[in-house]
Amino acid sequence: MDVKSALDRIYRGGISTVLRELDEEVVTTEYYDTYCDIVNEYSMLLDYYQLDVTDNRRNEVYNHLKRKTVALLHDYSLDKKIEKESNLRLISQSAEVLQPLNLQDLKHGLEKDMSEYTLAGLMNGDERGEEMKVQRKMHYEYMSKIFNALLVSHHWRAGEVDMMREILLTPTIDSVDQQIMVSALMLNVMLSSDYHKILLLIDIYQQSTDDYVKERAFVGWALSLVSLDYMEPLLADRLKSLIKDESVVNDLLQLQLQLSYSLSVESDTKVIKDDIIADIMKTPQMDITRFGIDDDDSIEDAVEEIINSGAMKDAYDKADKAMERLKNMLNRGSDVYYDGFSHMKTFDFFKDVSHWFTPFQKDHPGLNGVPAELMNGALVDRLLAKSPLCDSDKYSFLISLGKTINLLPAGAREMLNNSDNIDVVGLDEGLDSPIIIRRLYLQDVYRFFKVYSGKTSFPKIFNLISDTDNNGQLRLLPIDNEVFDDTVVHDGIDYYKMKGYFCKRNRLYDKACDVFAEAEKRNLVDDNLRKSYASVAFNAGKYEKSLALYDEISADNVSKNIEKHRCACLTNLGRFDEALPILYKFVYEDETDGTAQRMLANCLMQKGEYDKAARYYDDILNNNATLYDERDASICYLFFGRKKDAIESMLHYMEQRDKNDMSVDVSDIMQEVANAFKGMAQTDVSVRYADVLLLVEYCVWEYLDID
Repeated sequence: MDVKSALDRIYRGGISTVLRELDEEVVTTEYYDTYCDIVNEYSMLLDYYQLDVTDNRRNEVYNHLKRKTVALLHDYSLDKKIEKESNLRLISQSAEVLQPLNLQDLKHGLEKDMSEYTLAGLMNGDERGEEMKVQRKMHYEYMSKIFNALLVSHHWRAGEVDMMREILLTPTIDSVDQQIMVSALMLNVMLSSDYHKILLLIDIYQQSTDDYVKERAFVGWALSLVSLDYMEPLLADRLKSLIKDESVVNDLLQLQLQLSYSLSVESDTKVIKDDIIADIMKTPQMDITRFGIDDDDSIEDAVEEIINSGAMKDAYDKADKAMERLKNMLNRGSDVYYDGFSHMKTFDFFKDVSHWFTPFQKDHPGLNGVPAELMNGALVDRLLAKSPLCDSDKYSFLISLGKTINLLPAGAREMLNNSDNIDVVGLDEGLDSPIIIRRLYLQDVYRFFKVYSGKTSFPKIFNLISDTDNNGQLRLLPIDNEVFDDTVVHDGIDYYKMKGYFCKRNRLYDKACDVFAEAEKRNLVDDNLRKSYASVAFNAGKYEKSLALYDEISADNVSKNIEKHRCACLTNLGRFDEALPILYKFVYEDETDGTAQRMLANCLMQKGEYDKAARYYDDILNNNATLYDERDASICYLFFGRKKDAIESMLHYMEQRDKNDMSVDVSDIMQEVANAFKGMAQTDVSVRYADVLLLVEYCVWEYLDID
């Protein structure tokens, strides 16, 4: 039986045909008694209908039976999935000792563990430490079983929901345990939609006074809307009531924005590797000593400083700016640590699913192999106090360092134990603020769905967040779930800003233009949205629209930056004579303004004044040229008749592409050239296309040394 098809038929129609098919499907299973109860109630309902008996509760009873049928199908489907998936089968088997899960016993067990651990802490000396270790080991083994039992649990009745609500809200149970259980419920509703549990997560989000529990519950119910196969009317009513609270709408918008950072991890990682780390690594050599990190004043550095006065200062300045840029990315919400720590999730520790969602604890048994000198040193203290690492990354880092610390030089090991030498890149906002708690937890969730070895057993949540509807419009989940249509969630300017920003970060420029155009149509525009719209319109090749928007902005607030954007639009529209006076003025006022020089050279070249453009490109290439300066200069030199210089610059450009893991391919480079010189459509770039192509072909041939 195709369970997904059966559910779809129930949602679109009724339950009669599905109940007929279920008879043979479940006759030999534990679900047969439940099935018979549903059929008997359904038959009674139909009998009363046939007799034309007035029944005011008929619709209520029918909807109840419909929900029971859906629950049966979901539970049956989950069992079939567990039977098929070896990973889920192991999870289920590890929880068998607690099955059937008695929530009352679970509550007493957790309260007992908390009490016994507290008492162990009152013991004396070595006895206390050993007893606490034993207690912790037993407790986390118990929590692992609880997590797995909740993860594969079937649909709950009202009494079970009430009991779990009490467990997750009571102060007599440790917050860490509550957080772990909330995460298990999140995975469960993703595997098998249970609106009772989603409503429970909403209750915890609204009622918990513990921000760590509250934020996990929020992420849980919000992400459940991404994989939800049907919006149960009772759940829909609750959500529509929930969003009457402005703070809930703000939380949803913030969550959706953070999800955009999760989805742009790869592009952020490239920026960090190619730009930020590269600048940091260019600083003079350093040496690790017991007193911290010292500059290694080598002969090479001294000679470089004499030959190139200020070189070392420039290197340090670049490193400082790179660190500041990294911090800015962190503060905005970029997941800057994903690339490094995603490779540290192969330890046995992460074979236990619950460990991916366990709040970081120094006394966790999984860290017993980490040397005591490290666990009690300054590094761990600073890590806990300041570092914006998510919990699973903290475990990864310490387990990895614990395995390699003895291989480090003595000076490095000593430095790790000296608090004066330890510093980490922190956040402007406190780590205990709700938005940061949510952000770091979402990073744990992202790592699980992307890196966990058994991830194929779970829905690809982060692949489902961005989609397109039947009209080609972008849909972002959970914010664009149909339950929020025509509600306050979609009414405000923040919704359009968030959605447009999502598109911009993921380079969906045409989609972003559609979003901002809709906001403009609804008269939901301010300066920030207008600037974003102008930027994405430019990137989408809609230069007229971009220019019009920049004109609107400059009418209220003239700035050099906005004028540069206007000039870029004018150049790409072929309106060179309007752009040139402004660019000449900027270069005259500040000869060190590299951006203005680049724009002026590009504009002159597109206008066909190659002699003037070439002089500017000569200066640019001699002063901190960028990757694309070499490309643009090469085309200019070619058109000006300096073929030798054109070849040399194009070869340098290809070398830099190669170093940056970019393809050295003729078609890619030609497409870039076409995009870079939009304003030359009717002049030399089109007329002399063959010359440019031969230049690129020749240089690719030479660079790749093709025989």
